[in-house]
Amino acid sequence: MSDYKEIMNKVILWGESEDDIRAIFVVGSMARSDKPADEWSDMDLVIVSSDVEKWLRDEEWICNFGNPQISFLEGTPVGNLIERRVMFDGASSVDFNFLKLEVAKTFLNSEEVQSVIARGVKVLLDKDSITEIFHNTSYVIKNKEVPKFSEFKNDVNDFWFHAVYVAKKLRRGELLVAKSNCDEYLKRLLIKFVKLQSKMKNSTNQQSWHDVRFFEEWADKKVVQEFKGIYGKYNEESVWEALFHTMDLYRKVAQQIAVELDYEYPIIADQSAAKLVTTYYNGRNELMTEEN
Repeated sequence: MSDYKEIMNKVILWGESEDDIRAIFVVGSMARSDKPADEWSDMDLVIVSSDVEKWLRDEEWICNFGNPQISFLEGTPVGNLIERRVMFDGASSVDFNFLKLEVAKTFLNSEEVQSVIARGVKVLLDKDSITEIFHNTSYVIKNKEVPKFSEFKNDVNDFWFHAVYVAKKLRRGELLVAKSNCDEYLKRLLIKFVKLQSKMKNSTNQQSWHDVRFFEEWADKKVVQEFKGIYGKYNEESVWEALFHTMDLYRKVAQQIAVELDYEYPIIADQSAAKLVTTYYNGRNELMTEEN
């Protein structure tokens, strides 16, 4: 972690010397007490500037902090910022997230950003007291939010519609499209419910994490075990198998949530889709038998 301390000190000196850099603070694992940084962590910096475009136009300035090996721009998952992601010698990685000064206070006060800040923040530089908001925040990470029935029903119907879609693509011979939808779209809907299931089972003190961070720790242990069998290889039979396993697990989790929330489970959508998928699969086997 000594490399990061050195980088941090250089970042502070750089920020102090550049007039348009108004504030710099650390978020993520290097600012958290819960799930703190380990040997695999990178450093997430938020840099408030009155001239963001200047720092995005070139990348020579990153040499102030070390010898860069990889550098590229990417959108952030939280806040829709533009960040420069850099890997220095020794695999030390730093994400430089740039925030325009004129929108900084509004941005930092948003619920999405406050949920990140609530986990931990370390201020390195603040020329305009921009980060005073951190001391006044009353944001509490919400762990017990549940969807309305209309949202629950929509998600379930969405899943079963796309389960049939995957089966159709498999029958058409579009293997990559089918695999991508099975392993990405269907899994995203499944994970949404797995996360909800976990939130409902655990105490309000347990934090939920962005996307699938720490999935193996917060998800139900039986679900984690079943995840080992719901991803397919790039061949038709394997994707069919993954689809059926994904459908089975989704049904189990969704029905448990329906019982917990006293919602009516959309059984017609489930049964109709499952019947079609099975018919398409059996039709494939029958076709193979005829050809042989």
